[in-house]
Amino acid sequence: MGPKDYDYLIKFLALGDSGVGKTSLLYQYTDGIFDTKFISTVGIDFREKRLVSIKTQLLVVFFLTSAVNLYAHYHSLCKSYLHF
Repeated sequence: MGPKDYDYLIKFLALGDSGVGKTSLLYQYTDGIFDTKFISTVGIDFREKRLVSIKTQLLVVFFLTSAVNLYAHYHSLCKSYLHF
């Protein structure tokens, strides 16, 4: 990926309780894979998907967080991962 080879950038941060399907949703959307036996996410998982139409290139960046101490660290997560 070059310096800016997309027209629009969308950042998506998935927050939620443990075991609700955040990882399954992420992998189903980005890779078309659904596995019912995912293990719990430790820390941060990062995925991206590029969507291209005739006139527009869109880059969607996904950040998936673990539920452990999520709410206590919410502000530091946003600063670290969403402001790049």
